[in-house]
Formats: sequence, structure tokens, C-alpha cells
Amino acid sequence: MKGLSARRGLCLGALSIASLVAPAAQAQGFLGNLLDDAKRKAEARAREELDKATRAQPTVPAAPPATPTVPAAPAPEPSRGGSLYQHLASFESHWPPPEAYVPPAERSQARTPVALGTPDSKCCGPMTSAGKPSWVWSELELKTLSWGNELPVRGSAGAPEYVKLNINNTPARQKWITTFDGWIRATYTPMGTITALFREIYPEKATHDHVPIIYGANEVLYHPVVKKGKVDRSPSPPGGWINIYANQVPGVDPAWSVNVPGQNYAFVMGYDRDLRFTAEPLETARMNAEADAVRARIGIDAPVYLTASNVVVLLTRDNRLPARQMTIGEALDVAEPGIRRQQVRDPSSPTMYARRLEMVEKLRARYAGRLDRPAFIYRSQFSTQDFYDTEGMFEPGDKGNHYPLYTFDPPAYEGAKTDTPQWLVITFPRLRKGDSWAQRMAHDTMADHFNYAYVRDAIFNPAKVAGQPYRPRP
Repeated sequence: MKGLSARRGLCLGALSIASLVAPAAQAQGFLGNLLDDAKRKAEARAREELDKATRAQPTVPAAPPATPTVPAAPAPEPSRGGSLYQHLASFESHWPPPEAYVPPAERSQARTPVALGTPDSKCCGPMTSAGKPSWVWSELELKTLSWGNELPVRGSAGAPEYVKLNINNTPARQKWITTFDGWIRATYTPMGTITALFREIYPEKATHDHVPIIYGANEVLYHPVVKKGKVDRSPSPPGGWINIYANQVPGVDPAWSVNVPGQNYAFVMGYDRDLRFTAEPLETARMNAEADAVRARIGIDAPVYLTASNVVVLLTRDNRLPARQMTIGEALDVAEPGIRRQQVRDPSSPTMYARRLEMVEKLRARYAGRLDRPAFIYRSQFSTQDFYDTEGMFEPGDKGNHYPLYTFDPPAYEGAKTDTPQWLVITFPRLRKGDSWAQRMAHDTMADHFNYAYVRDAIFNPAKVAGQPYRPRP
């Protein structure tokens, strides 16, 4: 997994852009989760340092008016979302008081002014090996800002140097990307964030994953700081993102070792086709309850599911996952050539190679007469590595874990080649312990005010909204 390219990441989940210096969007899903966890760990360390400093010096020296005193982090509160973040401190007691929703059209979208002489933001994180703060906090993280602070457009369908090389770039897809981003900007005002739009069309090369053509707009939410007299992005990893993509399924784990560009694509996901979490019995009730709470807020009957850091609203014609669960026989049929290709690319010992091919035959014999049974994997990955000593890979794990193995059928590929999206996903931050005010505002705005009904009609019943501009829900 460490060697995944940035392009492959578009199929994994909601985008996570590590740096504007990167030539294109970084990996989603797995890599995005790593960046998210890294950011949280850095913030946790920073808050611990800040808390220690506060205890050692109860009185914080007064700061210039343009850069008010940084609040001390309160003691950690009990976790509301599991044990992973239960030790993180929270700045929630310092958040601005709730305000009534105001659509972006009724707010100024000019660049946020910075008072003359305001020093650069330098507070609070531990230093990196390069001598730079790993996490920088600014009072701007608690302010409503504007789209006027946005950073340059990037991405495989945004940066000119990549657009001209993208094999799936078309005027129609570019127009849809602009429309998707317009819906986001008409709903959400950057709060505690500075944004960067990544315009994406994937696959942009013939050697990339065999997935239906994906295109969309990803607004990456960076921590804002003062730099050289203006609002700029922090060196910290992004604080989240809001995106709309056509023909994508976020939150999947592709079967890299058996997938072939231009030929086949298999992936593992923790949800059934009705987007109910079923993979891990011990987590089923909690995951589905969290998704249902968001579903009750979006204003329409549409599937909602969760990735590690995001909420995903799926808009399809039938409210079902636009993929087909593979059979055990199909899984074995792609595994055998995958093992042979893997041996050419990255040879194993002759003994291990022979053992993996032998395991395929053992499993065919074990499931003879049941090869048309839907394939469930005992863990969240399907890999040729599993064929060394795992005869029970299609059986539930020791805690009852069973992940469906999916693929896309030909109609999904053919439909995605047209100028009309086949389905849409709208993604925004989950609510979790330790999240920032900016993440909370992005979550609440997209859950309560994005007009999912209008967007669904714009894709599947355009005559119904013809001549009507998009407006967010009040």
C-alpha cells in the first residue's frame, strides 16, 4: 500500500491533499486516513504542549489586538465516538456561539482583511526535523472567512499542465465540475478554513485503474494562518474536504494485486448494496446509527454511509450501491492470474508461489457447487498474499467480520463514458471527538443546508428543475 500512486487514490475515498506543491490530488481512502490520523496526532501533541505551557504560566501575555491570546486547551472530555480519540483535548468551549445560517450569496466574498503589522502566525505545534511547526494554530480558525481567500486551482482537470495530458478530459465533464463546485459554493461559506479547489477527472492515463470515469470538484479545507500580511494556509495537513464526484464510490479498498488496467477491477467495502454497514458485527449498530442521524437531516430519502473521516451521501436512481457483489468463483478467477502477474512483477520464493496457486485449487474444490455464492472476505482487503495459508478467507473472521467483494458491471463503464453522471457522491467531514470548529461548521452546513433534492433532480430528472437556479435549504 505504501507505493500507491496519487492517481490510484481517487478510487479509495474522499480526497486528502497533502500539499499544494504536489503535482495532483493525493490518495483518498487509505492514504487520506493516514493523513487525517497524522494531523490528529500532531494536534494532540501540540495541545499537550500548549496545556503544559499554560499550567506552567497561568497568565498568558497580552497579544496585539489583531492576534488575540490563544486559549488554553481544556482537559480531555469523555469520548463520544469510540476510544481512538478519547485523550484528545478540545477547544470546543472556545468556539463562537451558534448563529443562524446565512447563504454565501448574502455574505461578502472579498478576501479577508488582515490588519497592517499583524505578525505571522507561529503558535503552537512541536517542531519538525526541518525546524518548522508541525501544527500551527491561528485565531482565524474560529472566524467566518470567505471564498475570496481561496488558493490556486489544482488537480488532474484543473492545473493546465495536467489537463492537456488527461485522456478523459472533455468540455462536458469540465462543465459538470464547475456546476458541482457552484453548488458547494452556493451552500457553504468557509468557516475557520482557507480553501483550494482540486478539479479531477480519473483515470487520466490508460495505465490507471479500470474504474468508470470519475470527475468532480474537491474543495480542500486548510487551516488558515496569517502569513506576510494576508490569510494563507497552514503547513498542517488539511482539516477536511467537501466534494462532489460523479461515478465514484468513496471508502473502498481496491484489490490492487488482482486488478488490471483496462480489464478488471475488484474492491472490498464494509457495506451491503443498501449501504448498511454489515462487515463488523461489533460496530454495526454504532456505524449505522451515526449514518442514520445524518440521513435524517439531508431532506431526502437517500443512502448515507461513513468512511474513516467523512460522511458520504449517495445519489442514485434506485438508492443502491452502483456495483455488483462478486461470486466466490469470480474471486478465484481473478486471483489466479493475479498471482501469476505478481510473481513476474515481484517474485516470491518458488515454494510460496506454488503454495498460492495450490491454495486457489483447494478453494475451488472446497466450494465446488457453491462457487456462485456471493463472496465475502474475512478482512477489509483482498490480496494474492492471502492465498498462502488462508483456506478460510471466504468465511467470517473470529469476530464475525465479513466484507463484501464488489466489481462494476459493463453498463457502469458505458454509462460513465457519456456526458451525464450515472450517480453522484457528496462528501463532507464526519463529527468526531477532537474535530475543529471548521469541521463542525462544514458538517452542519452540508447536512442541514445543501439542497440534495435539487441536485438529484438535476441529474436524474432535469426537466423538473429546468430554468431554476440552485438554492441551498434555509
